[in-house]
Amino acid sequence: MAHPWFDEQLSEMGRRYYQWAGFDILISGPCDLPSDQSRITPDALHAWVVANRPDDAEAVVIGGNGFGAVGVITPLEAGLDRSILSANQALLWAALRAAGADPSVVVGYGSLFSRSAVTTSS
Repeated sequence: MAHPWFDEQLSEMGRRYYQWAGFDILISGPCDLPSDQSRITPDALHAWVVANRPDDAEAVVIGGNGFGAVGVITPLEAGLDRSILSANQALLWAALRAAGADPSVVVGYGSLFSRSAVTTSS
């Protein structure tokens, strides 16, 4: 899990949430990118993920929104051969599912849109 501007306390809350949901979190915390969302470039985000993701990670979660993460999802998935998830991408996927729309019609936003809905027990 990586994000550009959450502090350590919020980062730890995110870590605990994902662990509670059954995920093993290999790393979690702020990434070395500007905290000004308008200064985060897709190239910089791509380079940071490639350089910092653990080799044994099955997925990378990019937290936060308001910066251009969507443009790097497909190239990262192709280059790293693993799922890449961002906050805005997941929100769009969930909104389409909630509206009864077929997310698979969305292209260029990552492999999430070609997968069936994931359900969790309460």
